[in-house]
Amino acid sequence: MPTGSVRHVSKLPSVYCTPYWTLAGRSKNLRHLVFIAGLMLVFSMPACAQSYPGGEIFTGFSYSTAQVSARDNYFGWQISFGINPRRYVRLVGDFGGQYRESGIVFQGQTATLRNYQLLWGPEFTRRNSRATLFGHTLFGVAATHLTTPSGDPAHPQNVISINYGFAMGFGGGVDLNVGNHLAIRVFQADYIPTHLKPEPLLVVQLPPSGSWQHNFRVGVGVVLKIGKRT
Repeated sequence: MPTGSVRHVSKLPSVYCTPYWTLAGRSKNLRHLVFIAGLMLVFSMPACAQSYPGGEIFTGFSYSTAQVSARDNYFGWQISFGINPRRYVRLVGDFGGQYRESGIVFQGQTATLRNYQLLWGPEFTRRNSRATLFGHTLFGVAATHLTTPSGDPAHPQNVISINYGFAMGFGGGVDLNVGNHLAIRVFQADYIPTHLKPEPLLVVQLPPSGSWQHNFRVGVGVVLKIGKRT
């Protein structure tokens, strides 16, 4: 190169000049896209390529926040039985019971509040080999019992108050398959409005909190799959 000449260095490609925080932002966005794509993949397989069970039984733990005389937390159990006439339809009977101490003392004993739901109706499903997504609208009856221990093994509870009436259930959930005959219900969430009235012939009257009670319930557990259809 001749003496005194100036050598011009070509400009670096723009990728080398991109600030670190811009690259970090792109990486974060990419992770979000991968996560969303993974969720979509769970339900991306065509339902027509899979067989499905003839029936399903769910049993598990149940938590509810319910209005009786006031809103409180209750814990208990939940069971449902489903028959699948079609791949995307399940006919369900759903039963649940949740309990808590009431703080009410009757004849020297602390009474327990017991909430029960008996619901039936159609459930719509989206199935693949990995999971089942479902949603439902159910109708039935509900009741709240106020009980005390009786001391009699044959009849362990004295029912001192009952509220009962019409109930509905709007909700859904997700089952993750862990085998051909077993699934884990990751969650089932329901909004359960009830219209309960007190039984007038009992000793204690448990007033309902308004004409309609607005209750919420969440269940988790295991699903036993019975039979096979294609």
